[in-house]
Amino acid sequence: MKEAAEACYLVGLAAECAIKYHLSQMGFTYRARGRKKSASPDPVYLHFPELPQQILAQADGIVSGKILSRMSDKNLLNGWSVKMRYAKQLSDRTMNKRFELWKSQTVSLFAEVGL
Repeated sequence: MKEAAEACYLVGLAAECAIKYHLSQMGFTYRARGRKKSASPDPVYLHFPELPQQILAQADGIVSGKILSRMSDKNLLNGWSVKMRYAKQLSDRTMNKRFELWKSQTVSLFAEVGL
């Protein structure tokens, strides 16, 4: 796929949206403390890999079950970063492999959160 880098970027954002949707459905309230400046930044402003780490640190019973185990999975969107949008890209072959993996993980997240 020629546009693998862009597809990888977008599929990661989709995964983040699924997670943030789930948090809102479970009653997780977003705080207006600011982005990353506070001791416990608001997950609404975070991206992978920080997003799952902060959810695990802050969820306190809001996030449970399968989605919680997904947040603990170090392989979930492993290597994805919002900064990759403007970074020098890896080879198309590498990006294609990552896209297929990340797409599969994102589709699974969508199913788990009921989207």
